[in-house]
Amino acid sequence: MLGTENQIEKSRVNAAQLRDYSSALMQRITSGAKRPRKEVEASIADVYKCIGLDAPTVVWCRSPREMSALIRLLRILIIQQQRKPEGEALNAFLKAMKGHQNQPEFKELMCSFTQQINFNTTRPTTFGQSIHGKLTSYLIRDLSAELSSTFDSRCNIDSRLHIESTLRASLRQRLDAIKDFMVTNGYMRASKTKTIETTLKKILQHLTETAEPQDSNSDVSKIDFFESWGAWDFYWIAAYEFAQVAPELNFKATNRESELNNWLTMLDGALAYQLFENFAFICEHPKLFLTDERGNLHNSAGPALCFADGDKYFTWHGCLVPDWVIERKRFITPALIDRQNNVEMRRVLIDIYGWERYLKNSRLKKLHQDKYGVLYCKDLGGRYWQSIFVVEVLNATPEPDGKKRRYLLRVPPNMKTAKEAVAWTFGMREEDYNPDFES
Repeated sequence: MLGTENQIEKSRVNAAQLRDYSSALMQRITSGAKRPRKEVEASIADVYKCIGLDAPTVVWCRSPREMSALIRLLRILIIQQQRKPEGEALNAFLKAMKGHQNQPEFKELMCSFTQQINFNTTRPTTFGQSIHGKLTSYLIRDLSAELSSTFDSRCNIDSRLHIESTLRASLRQRLDAIKDFMVTNGYMRASKTKTIETTLKKILQHLTETAEPQDSNSDVSKIDFFESWGAWDFYWIAAYEFAQVAPELNFKATNRESELNNWLTMLDGALAYQLFENFAFICEHPKLFLTDERGNLHNSAGPALCFADGDKYFTWHGCLVPDWVIERKRFITPALIDRQNNVEMRRVLIDIYGWERYLKNSRLKKLHQDKYGVLYCKDLGGRYWQSIFVVEVLNATPEPDGKKRRYLLRVPPNMKTAKEAVAWTFGMREEDYNPDFES
């Protein structure tokens, strides 16, 4: 019985320490503080050595956007050098990008590339396959297996799993938004930058489609642009760091301490990595990272996320929005809100404009209210089919703080009750809609 009480008390102490460590870790990752580049590059070289590879050429990127563009650019040049005479690959690429050469964004991209890679002397013959699969096998079957075995023998498996799950939830809650931006490649960027990336995509697609068998190389043509590792994936590494600093655990990595330190250096050293056999692309931490009290990216006065190359993202409580929504709120009107077809964007606009203010100024007339919602009508021309009908509903799933988001959903102008309108949004008839019995 005494052992159980001691274990409960130990869990309480660990929980408090774990919260403090998790907060400090997020501060390290999002504050822009970083380890020296040489230190990060040395750790990457050691990691490559662990799976039998030579140190790669490292390319530092100031944002996820730049990392994606530089990967495309380098792949294009490698394919073209296999088809062009000595020194002609770069000229052929610049000719294909003729329409963009005077744009500041393109000049910055080429400057970042040429400063890090002397293509005329380096002349790599292959891009190399992604090594993420090899690293995963090494981490799971080798490093993680030994570390977890050592941890479990000195502490207990429940403590380790609790630490890992807590850190995973903490990191991913706050960093998944950045990962989503990387995967979608930041779809709300300036049009000039977007055009450059569109051109790069077209050039690369044409080169891979017209490649001969000897120069197409599956390791070049089948690389997933958006496969990246980042702080959101390194929660289990952070778990061992916490175990080393927690007095009650006093964990020692023994024989694998240097390998563990390499991964901790990578965790602190950058936001994300895309690793290939011959090249390692590293994305720097953002310069600005602002969240609301729930950890969602949010800034009511400007961008919530900014990178060193000027790439920035505006968000409202985790929802990515165009810059004018945040910087020119005074232009938001009921008419503009009514023209918005995207339900989530309409909710954000009403949230910023104010729900009570919108309901008052938009001339919405309440037609019916029941436990399912409130049905409103806005007359635009005197005939019911020229009117806007909306139903106000609460999201069934509460937010982490217990609050439920309100939505206005457009419905056909022949709705008679709020229940009928809500049922229509689910593709059901009123008599068939009974959420009280839904599982």
